[in-house]
Amino acid sequence: MNQTLHHNNFCRTNRLQIALIFIPGLLWASIEKKYASKGMLSITWFVMRTFLFGVLSYAILIAIFLMFGIQSDLVTSSATQSDVIPNVHLQDAILATVVSFPSSILWLYIQNYKILTKLLQAIGATKTFGEEDLWDYIFNSANKGVVEYVHVRDFDKELVYSGWVMLFSETDKLRELHLKNVEVSDFSGNTLYEMPWVYLAREPYDVTIEFPRRNG
Repeated sequence: MNQTLHHNNFCRTNRLQIALIFIPGLLWASIEKKYASKGMLSITWFVMRTFLFGVLSYAILIAIFLMFGIQSDLVTSSATQSDVIPNVHLQDAILATVVSFPSSILWLYIQNYKILTKLLQAIGATKTFGEEDLWDYIFNSANKGVVEYVHVRDFDKELVYSGWVMLFSETDKLRELHLKNVEVSDFSGNTLYEMPWVYLAREPYDVTIEFPRRNG
């Protein structure tokens, strides 16, 4: 009887510990899903990312504790070989959640600016630009002087929209652009009119964009 009760308490404690690990990961994964992920993610994939980011949040928190010499059961239990699951308290979960927010912002920066991809390209490990399509890669480029001013050519109406890209879509359903200080001209180069703002939406297979500005 006592053994069964001990086993039930052990399982209940482990479930609580696992739940506390998921808390900071949920915030991190939600931010990634909203601002970095392309398309729909499966529930299984989201749960896996939540757990992974939760573990990373606690790992960063432990590193901070060790760096500043802060005593915590989280550090002690993590260093104990016999503990399969670290001894996580509610205050640790709160601190890890606080840590997960700036960590998720840094992760967005790494993803959106393709830091890892550029590093691999720099050392010659790959020539690809990642899993996202070329549209996202171009407009997320750090070379803003080249990619921010565009000519959008409409072959059906024989019009050219020239302006500065303020916003662009990150979905494959429509290619959307929000342009500022737009000059609309015909294919002969004659200016027809000017507008302070223009919203353009095209099918992914029906958009032609030119970048007239040279690098440097």
